[in-house]
Amino acid sequence: MKINVRIRRTGGSRGSYLQSYSLGLEGNRTVLGVLLEIQAADPSLVFRYGCRFKHCGLCGITINSRPYPACLAEVRGDLELAPLERLPVTADLAVERRFYYELFRKHEVALPPSEPPEGNFALSSLYRQLLSCTECFCCLATCPRFELQGSFPGPLFFVKVAQALLNPLKPKLKLPITRKDLEQCLDCRRCRCPYGVPITNAVQYLLSIS
Repeated sequence: MKINVRIRRTGGSRGSYLQSYSLGLEGNRTVLGVLLEIQAADPSLVFRYGCRFKHCGLCGITINSRPYPACLAEVRGDLELAPLERLPVTADLAVERRFYYELFRKHEVALPPSEPPEGNFALSSLYRQLLSCTECFCCLATCPRFELQGSFPGPLFFVKVAQALLNPLKPKLKLPITRKDLEQCLDCRRCRCPYGVPITNAVQYLLSIS
């Protein structure tokens, strides 16, 4: 199968522009696999990835206008790839992530472990579901209220706060979210998680204890 790939790039005086590539593919391929093949021929292409298979969340990009992890997206035809919307671009398909972790630190929201703790702990089903979050930032890219310099923290923050509060090893912390933000998020429900993390359930839980 021959495909055409257009990638939104950034560079110097050219600003933002689309660069086209043509590839011949055999067998089933993921978008991340295509990016790695392109990068082998063009080392200047910048994007992030880690585990290569659904666990790290680093490869989230916009694929044919849809925010999605590149390692999960199967190639079925031509591609147009861009960085995630609503987030600051560092280069090409890579977006800045540190600013969001600074938000966690500011509110003393500890990130729970990726696996449930061992021992005789009563782990809620919601807590187990929220552990599927890989911080791919795709939900932020689909949130119509999230703005980089705005006061609304976005759905990812709600998921992480709910994780921290449900974690049996984490002491209770003061809820760093207003009811207004939670209610507006619950009324919207336009954000999407490619991993199926129940964002709405997390928001409902935070409302129930606020």
